[in-house]
Amino acid sequence: MSGTVQLATAKRRLALVWFAGATPLFLFVLALSLTSPGIGAPAWAWFLPTVMPNLSLIVGVYVADARAGQQADRPVDRFTFMMTAYLSGFYLLCIATLFLTHPFYAQGLQAWLTASQPWLAALQGLTALAMGAFYVQPAVAPESGT
Repeated sequence: MSGTVQLATAKRRLALVWFAGATPLFLFVLALSLTSPGIGAPAWAWFLPTVMPNLSLIVGVYVADARAGQQADRPVDRFTFMMTAYLSGFYLLCIATLFLTHPFYAQGLQAWLTASQPWLAALQGLTALAMGAFYVQPAVAPESGT
């Protein structure tokens, strides 16, 4: 496996991970708020700060790139990209698992989400840090065949 990946490709893949992962979660919270209004508001209050900072970072990078005009694609470190993608996927999977397992928590969804905040915040911090490191990394020289 090569040590670099093209930045534009990596950005698209990371955006795909986030939007493909967040969309079903968004639809679940939307359905929950439509069917159980008493639970919907607390679920939105928990969900939005859980995913919006990372989604906002991705959209903000795309907006900044568009304003900067056409830029040459460049190679970036594959490990940094893969670490960011896997942390992002794991983070979104943890959120989905919380929603899927809440029926087994006797205190209800709101208490279940509240109980998850400390460890999920730590995981969100690591994921956001990896995303920041990925987006600001300098270009690396492609590996030579020698």
